[in-house]
Amino acid sequence: MNAPITEAQLQAAAVAPRVTLDQVMAAIEGESYTLLPDGTTTIAQLSMANGRFSAVGKSSCVSKDNFNPDTGRELAKKDAVGQIWPLLGFSLAQKLAMIDAAGPATGAIVTKLGARPLTYVGTKVVRAVPMNRLTYNELRGWTVPADENPDDAGYLVEYVDGGKPNVEGFTGYISWSPKDVFECAYTLGAEPKPTTFLDRLKVEAEELEAKWGKLRLFIATPEFSNLNSLEQKDLKEQADHMEDYLWVLKRRIKRATSVAAETSPVALGHPVK
Repeated sequence: MNAPITEAQLQAAAVAPRVTLDQVMAAIEGESYTLLPDGTTTIAQLSMANGRFSAVGKSSCVSKDNFNPDTGRELAKKDAVGQIWPLLGFSLAQKLAMIDAAGPATGAIVTKLGARPLTYVGTKVVRAVPMNRLTYNELRGWTVPADENPDDAGYLVEYVDGGKPNVEGFTGYISWSPKDVFECAYTLGAEPKPTTFLDRLKVEAEELEAKWGKLRLFIATPEFSNLNSLEQKDLKEQADHMEDYLWVLKRRIKRATSVAAETSPVALGHPVK
């Protein structure tokens, strides 16, 4: 007899977005239980974090002699939790449909910022890159107002369907949002896991290039100039090593891409069905 499949096994095997048990439990804000007059049936009511919906489950035993309050509540809660999975699944499906409709990120948000843009979903689909207030103002050619903190954390936000581009090179309208405001309004769109060696290489290169780009931007700031000489020397050396590592990864990606193309069904003369 096979052992039950665990949530950890499902999560490890997933190569595409899915609803997780942690997400289901995080959606529950409160719980209450009622024992019906028959003395054998327990009703569990789980209130959702949105305050507008409850999931209801029940458990029952045939004989009162077998009834155990703790067991009744546990089984009723498990039944109610089972009602939440399809609700979150529908919500995820809607989010993925919005992301698919938006298509891949293009333009300057990909090529010029030195960071990998991620897709977020709120009332709209947006691309976003972490960026402080100073860096965004420098990108726009502006000076940070005296009453604003240049170190404020935030995001450069590009709206996929929010109007015409307002900065040359970008494919959508861009703006800046403080970190707390943005993260209250948008949630990260599900990103598929890399499934092949080449995919993993590309993700590693993207992440390294983002970090290298941020370090290069920092080296160009007045804050860097205020560091002591040894710290400046080490950061510059770190940037050089990161650049060398990045080019090694890109050479490996180029070779792996060539091999993949040479061994594809088309290249080998096999029909593509």
